[in-house]
Order: sequence, then structure tokens, then C-alpha cells
Amino acid sequence: MMVTGRIVALCLAVASMMPMQAAPVVQWVKSVHDFGVFNEADGKQSCEMLLTNAGDEPLFITRVQPTCGCTAGEYPRAAIAPGDTVSVTLTYNPANRPGEFNKDVYVYTNTMPTRSVVTIRGNVIPTASTLDKHYPVGVGSLKLHRTIVPLGEVRRTSFRLGYVRGYNASQDTIVVSATSGERALQADVLPDTIAPAGTVTITMRLDGLDAPLWGLNVVPVKVKQQALHGGPVHECDLEATGIVIDDFKRLSEEQKAHPPVLAVDDRVDMGEIAVGAKATVRLTVRNTGKSPLEIRRLWSADPALSFKVRSERVNPGKQGGVDVTVDAALIDGNVINTEFTLMTSDPEHQLTTIRVVGTIKR
Repeated sequence: MMVTGRIVALCLAVASMMPMQAAPVVQWVKSVHDFGVFNEADGKQSCEMLLTNAGDEPLFITRVQPTCGCTAGEYPRAAIAPGDTVSVTLTYNPANRPGEFNKDVYVYTNTMPTRSVVTIRGNVIPTASTLDKHYPVGVGSLKLHRTIVPLGEVRRTSFRLGYVRGYNASQDTIVVSATSGERALQADVLPDTIAPAGTVTITMRLDGLDAPLWGLNVVPVKVKQQALHGGPVHECDLEATGIVIDDFKRLSEEQKAHPPVLAVDDRVDMGEIAVGAKATVRLTVRNTGKSPLEIRRLWSADPALSFKVRSERVNPGKQGGVDVTVDAALIDGNVINTEFTLMTSDPEHQLTTIRVVGTIKR
């Protein structure tokens, strides 16, 4: 034990006498610059970020990389001697970028690690034209960038998120809320209290498991806005849309090996319909698979179309029918050229688009 202790002590003594390896060291005087609130019309804003070489070898800045095209950086190319301080110039372009911003800029040097991060932030008060362009929907002094939030396909066992951005165009702090009457959709506002020239995000979460319908779901969301210390309440109706589909990953190997198989024409010909009349054509739905086929839903964005499912379940080797009705009074012009979506339990053909054609006799 005594010998081992002496060896350790000797190694420590030798190490203490060895000179430390010289290297440059990056030290920022401050790593964050806040431009505060400024007008878009004021144009580009620049700041100086001071960097000191706190090491004992020359320091070189090899690259300055902003994280978006709205920011540019200028830096000295010459060596920075130990103890010297230089400035890196960062410029933010607010054109068509209303509201708050927080941007990181990566600065690469001949150090370990090679990358350091500085940040610029601020709040841009937009011009009237920029405000209308980016936030065209008015809810009192709250401006929103859209009223319809398309969520795309949502699996039954999952959920999808969508967003609406907002901007407080008033001189007062406002309070914003968002509510939905459907259990399947949760609406959250962050932050719910917005200072003048501040921004807000309304998040919508559609849960496929609680969605009331297979296929297309259109869920209304009520947004309310009021000044922090009272005053009139302003309201706006938003919509979240999502197409709820099955998650066939849950199927057993047996079910995957013997699925239902949809066979259907991709076109319904209504022929000629008299002006103001209605016509109905039956679409045959066949099941060429080995398990029962469910006809889950039919829908269309065209109000001239309506449907009646004759049999919601089609056994293997059998066929069912769907009545497709066109109301000619709801069609402009002389040509019928529209479509609808058929949703089934066929794993390979959950959603099938079918075109409806024909003419109107005037």
C-alpha cells in the first residue's frame, strides 16, 4: 500500500509540473441582445455582440450561421489575440415579419467546442398592409391568420395538432379564450393574456378515439377576446377539420391475411337530368375479400350530392348498394362533374374517391 501511495503522489506531482495546453477560449460579454419593440417601417436593426479571447492562443471566427434568412452576420476575419475583444454584427430584417421574434445565431471558431450560440430577440410592430396580409381575420383588436385549421388524416388511436397564430393590434392588454363543444377537440391558448403588439398561439388537438365520425370531421371552435380590464367581448368561429381513419396496425396476423377487399367503379354516370329535378343511381359495392366489408361513411363537399347506404356490411363474395342522388337545382351550368369519398374497412382502400358525371337538360 505504501508503494502504491508513493506512485500516485509522484504521478500527481509530475502532472502539476507539466504546462497546461495553450488554446483560445470564446467569452461573450453578453450572449443575448433585445431590440425591444420597434416598427417594421424602421427597417433593418443591427447590434454588436462583443467577443473576448479569454485563452492564450489566437482565436479565429470561421463562420457565423443564422438560423433563418431574416438575420445576417458580419465578423472579423483576422486573428483575435489573447485578451482582445472584437464585435460580431447581427442584423435583423423585419420586412413582412410582424410580432415577436427570438432567433439563435451560431458562431463557429477554432475552439473546443467549435460552436457557441448568441441570440437576438424583439417585437416588430407591423405596417397596416403587413398586418392585413399576415393576420386577415379580425376579432376586435385580435387579428388571426386563418379561421380553418386542416389537420389532415387522424388515426383512430392517435391525435393531430393544428395552430392558429394571433396578434394584438391594440394599445391595451387583451385576454383570449378558445372553447370547443366537441369532446374530441381540445383548444388551448398560449399565452391567454397578450400585451400590445404581442402574439398568441391557439392550439387545436383532435383526438381520433373520441371523434364522432369516421372520415371527415368538422369541429367548431369559439374564440373570444376582451380587454384585460373589461369592455365588449368580441367573438369569432373557427373550424378544425380532420379525416379520421382506422389504424390497421392493430389487426391480428389472421385478420391481415384475410382482409375484406373493396371492388367498386370509380365513376357514377347520372346521365341527363332535367333542370330542378333529382336523379338517383345505385353504385354497386362488391367484397372480393375473405372478411366482411364495412361501408363506414360517404361524404362530399358538394351540397348537390346525397347518399343512402343500402347495406352497411357486405359479406365475402357478396355485393351491396349505395344510392347516389344529385339535385340538379344546386348545380350551376349544364355539366355534372363532382366527386365524393367512400370510406370502408378495406385496409388497402379506406378512402376511395368516386367521380359523379352527367348533364343537365335545360
